[in-house]
Amino acid sequence: PLSKAALEYAAADTAYLLPLRDAIEKSLASLGRSEWALEESRRMEQIRYVAPEPPEVAYLSMKGSKALDGRGLAVLRRLVMARDQEARRLDRPPFRVLGNQTLLHLAADPGADLTQTPGLGAPALRRMGNRIRKAIQEGLADEPVKRPPRPHPAMPRPTADDDARLSKLRAWRNERAAELSLDPALIWPMISLDRLAREPGSIDRELASGDVRRWQANRFARSLRPLLAKR
Repeated sequence: PLSKAALEYAAADTAYLLPLRDAIEKSLASLGRSEWALEESRRMEQIRYVAPEPPEVAYLSMKGSKALDGRGLAVLRRLVMARDQEARRLDRPPFRVLGNQTLLHLAADPGADLTQTPGLGAPALRRMGNRIRKAIQEGLADEPVKRPPRPHPAMPRPTADDDARLSKLRAWRNERAAELSLDPALIWPMISLDRLAREPGSIDRELASGDVRRWQANRFARSLRPLLAKR
């Protein structure tokens, strides 16, 4: 059973939720933003849990893995699998067992001295040093990994005109945010501004996309269009 202190803590944690809800609703209504909040809430309701990729695949998405050759990727795969097994045994998140940078360091230099490896302290070395060495040897014995092709082609680098247009769009977003005392990210999604900077004629497509909220389109599209007009 919970202690008296724990029960009091739980009660205090929820005691003001209803008054807080009422105060927020009143504030939103006075600002004319109730529909904004309602749309955001409905979007949140659509979010579904997506299970993480298994370690046998997840290593390809690790930041920094693109610098590895096929042999290094094979070693990294084995190291990630070993880390996952140890994390499950200890009931810890994988990053609390070994950091990604440590695994990448070992994958890039499989012959490295483990005692000199960044992020691999004495406790971790005692606990799983032999498993790490085995994973490295298994990776070296595996076939080199061929990274699968990108599902979508990489976007070309932005031109100077694209960069200049994006700077104007960011300034526009910051100005609107300052006027309304909102975080700029709430004014217009950055991913949409990036696309508009590259394709200024795509505003109507952006307004119909799932990235731009209806309230954003209704409130800000008119002031955004002139920045995208051909000159």
